[in-house]
Amino acid sequence: MPKEPSQKQRNAGKFAANSRWGNGEKDARAVIKCLRYLFLDANFTTTKKKLLAALNEQCPRNDWTENRLINAGNWCKEKQADPGKSSANWNLQIHAGGNQYKFVPSGGRNKRGVGDVGEIVKLINFKNNSTMLKRVFNVEATHAKAINTCGSIKGHGTWAEPDLVIHFFRTSRSRRPFEVHTVEVEELGKVKKKSKPQEVAQSFVTGRGADRSWLMFDAKEWTGKEHKERLQWVSGKLGVGLIRFGSSSKSRTWKNTSKARRRQVEEDHTYRDRLIAQSKTVDS
Repeated sequence: MPKEPSQKQRNAGKFAANSRWGNGEKDARAVIKCLRYLFLDANFTTTKKKLLAALNEQCPRNDWTENRLINAGNWCKEKQADPGKSSANWNLQIHAGGNQYKFVPSGGRNKRGVGDVGEIVKLINFKNNSTMLKRVFNVEATHAKAINTCGSIKGHGTWAEPDLVIHFFRTSRSRRPFEVHTVEVEELGKVKKKSKPQEVAQSFVTGRGADRSWLMFDAKEWTGKEHKERLQWVSGKLGVGLIRFGSSSKSRTWKNTSKARRRQVEEDHTYRDRLIAQSKTVDS
């Protein structure tokens, strides 16, 4: 008579149906679900050994093996090529050699490394771009570092963090930024405009602790006299800057429509310290 399977075996085996990548698509989803549970607070890159140890410690009811991670990584790679509506957030990347793993926990296709946000990060982080930084952000800096922070704070609800945090540095040797800006990025709406007054308000709220806050949006939405006036009115009241772009991948098309005002320094440095710490916790 066969031995009664343990709860650990049941949990590990119940996702094996509909096999596609060895353990199957359902198992890949189970792996990603556990990774999300563990690492929702930030992007991370870690070694295979450390990742398996963390999974076995925090999710002991699953039988964690290297093959399961490889299967999940292969499935994610295929899904990223054509993510569809239900799987845009799945992204477990296995680096060359198979020992380094990178997990993007949330934010979707346009919020993590690709889409408008990804293109903007690349251009801000490009070397020798002090002229662009002055023209667009009104900052005299030798260079800047943009960090994609969307989805990096767990359990704080909506409007918890900005899409981007930008650190500006005076010299090439500077380690601590002399100014910190936050940016909300709104991509072109398919039906309705996404650059609305409430997005300006969101930029203000998520920018707490920063020196200045911005809303970046597609220039195709900068139409209509009433729409422009409403955006500029809210922008002026809150001090949030407006930047429109013809193409997120071409910084020469970025236009500073309304300058951001310097925010009042708070006695409580909790929020500012969090923004500065992003460069250490989030891999841009």
